[in-house]
Amino acid sequence: MAEQTLDTGSYSCGTMRVQDLIPKFIGALRFIGATLPDPCSKHGFDGDGTCEECSYLLNEDIWDAMNEHCPECYHFSSHEGDGADYGVWHVGCDNCDEFEDCEKDHKQED
Repeated sequence: MAEQTLDTGSYSCGTMRVQDLIPKFIGALRFIGATLPDPCSKHGFDGDGTCEECSYLLNEDIWDAMNEHCPECYHFSSHEGDGADYGVWHVGCDNCDEFEDCEKDHKQED
């Protein structure tokens, strides 16, 4: 399967627990064809969120991978109004002043 970009919107909400977030984000990356091993199985992830390496991998490696697969003018982060809602959100771009203009311009490029 060829790599694609992540869909926009929420990927996980209502939790900030490492053991909840890692499987969702890795699943999303695998769904689009991104190559990413299950890092926590290699580092003793025990399911209770205490694996220090897993927290690092989530916040660095997995987070970076999610950002690398975002569409243009989007980024992966927690939602501005809800810190436990993680997803792909619009951030604008240099060529677009408004969200609607940006959406319209980038859809025409496809």
